[in-house]
Amino acid sequence: FGEAWVKNRPVEVVQTIFWGSDFNSGVGRIVTMAALSGILGILAWLSFLLSVLWFGAKPIITKAAEHKEYPAFLSTFVGVLFLVIMELIYVPDTVVGVALFMAVGLLLAMMVNIGLTKKISFNLFDNPKLGFVSSLLIVILIVGVVAMSYGVFTKLLGAYQFNRGYAKQVVGDLQGAEMLYKRALKNNEIDQYYRGLVDVNLVKMRQLLSAKDADPKLAEKFKEMLATAFDSGRKATEIGPTNYLNWVSLGMVGEFVVPLKQIQGAYDLAVNSYTKVKELNATSPIGQMRMARLDIAAGNVDKAKLDLLEAIKIKSNFTEALFLLSQIEASKGNLAAAIDKVDQAALFSPNDVGVLFQQGFLKYSKKDYKGAVAALERAVTINNQYSNARYFLGLSYAQLDQQQAAIDQFVEIAKYNSDNEEVKTILENLRAGRQPFEGSKETAPEKRSKLPVKEEK
Repeated sequence: FGEAWVKNRPVEVVQTIFWGSDFNSGVGRIVTMAALSGILGILAWLSFLLSVLWFGAKPIITKAAEHKEYPAFLSTFVGVLFLVIMELIYVPDTVVGVALFMAVGLLLAMMVNIGLTKKISFNLFDNPKLGFVSSLLIVILIVGVVAMSYGVFTKLLGAYQFNRGYAKQVVGDLQGAEMLYKRALKNNEIDQYYRGLVDVNLVKMRQLLSAKDADPKLAEKFKEMLATAFDSGRKATEIGPTNYLNWVSLGMVGEFVVPLKQIQGAYDLAVNSYTKVKELNATSPIGQMRMARLDIAAGNVDKAKLDLLEAIKIKSNFTEALFLLSQIEASKGNLAAAIDKVDQAALFSPNDVGVLFQQGFLKYSKKDYKGAVAALERAVTINNQYSNARYFLGLSYAQLDQQQAAIDQFVEIAKYNSDNEEVKTILENLRAGRQPFEGSKETAPEKRSKLPVKEEK
C-alpha cells in the first residue's frame, strides 16, 4: 500500500503539510486489505461481514432469543460488531485483530449452545490407523507452531533492538546505536534496519571529517565507515528494490563523498539512486530536491537549478526548493531579476505561501525590509505555523527597529523549535536590545545552503 501511495498520491495532498508523509494503509484495515487483495479479497471480507450480521439476526428469526443464554450471545455479538466497525474505519494494532477473531469463535460456540447451528462430533482415535496419523499430524502441528512462534519472537526482538538503537542515535550514542542495529539485523534482516546503519555511519563520517585530531588512523576509520554505509545501502535496495527510501539512503552515501572528489563513481551512484527515487516516488519532489543538492555538491549549479524548478513544478509551495533557488539566483547576481519574477508570480498567486516566502526572503536579501515584512506577514497570516517565514519576518522587524514585534515572532518560533539554539540566542539578544546575531559566528541566514529553522512535514 505504501508503494502504491507514493506512486498515486493525489496532487492536493502534495500541496499540504502531509506531502512528506508515507501512508501504509487506507482509512481502515478492512478497506486496505480489500484494496490490496482485489475482487477476491473484497468478496471474502464482504462474506465475513454479512455472516456476522446474519449471526446477530438469526436468533430473532428462529425465536432463539427466548433461550436463557441469549443475553450472553447478544453481548458477544455487540462486541464483535464493535470490533468489526473498528477494523472498518480505523487501523488498530494486532491485538484488536486477534480479539476480533477470538470473539467470532466465542460467538460460534454460543450459537451451538443456543441451537442455531448443528454440532457434528467424531472421535479420531476410534480407528487405530486414523489415530496414529492424527497423532503424527498433531505433533507436526505443534512443532510448526513452536517454529513459527520462534520466528515471530526474533522479529519482535529485532524491532525492539532497532527502536532502542534509534533512541541512542537521537541522544548521540552512535556506537551504541550501530551495535543495536547490527543485532536487530541478525534477528530480522529487513531494509529499514540497513537504512539505520547508513544514517549512523553518515553521522560518524561527518564527525570524523570535522575532527581536528591528526590521528593517522582516521583515514582507515573513514574507509571502514564508508564501506559499511555503502554495503548497508546496497543491501537495503536489494531487499526492497521498490521502496524509494532505500534508494534515498544509497544515494546519500554517494552524495556525501562527492565533494571529497576522491571516490570514483560516487556521483554516478547518487545520480542512479535519485533517478530511481524519482521513478518510484513520482508524486513527491524529494527526488528532484536530492538531485539538486547533489549537483550543487558536484559544482553543477545550472543543472541544480533545473532540478529545483522541476521540484517546484510538482509542489509549488516547496519552501526548501524555493529557498535554494533564491540562493542560486543571488549567487549569480540575479537578485533583482529574481525579485521581479517572484513579484509577478505573487500577482497571479496572492495566497501561495511558497511564493510569498520566496518574495519576502529575496527582499530581505536585498535589504528591502519593508517589502520583506509585507510579503512575510501575509505568509504567516495564511500559515500561522510557518516558522521560516516568521524567522525572516522577525529579522526584518529587527532591522526596522521594531524590537517587540521581532521578539514576538521568535517567541512563536520557539514554541515549535524548542531545541534550536540559534533561536534562543536571537531571543536573548533582542530582549537585551542588541542586534539578533551579535556575538554569533554563524553565517548570515540568507547565505546558508539550508533553511535556518526545521519545518514540520
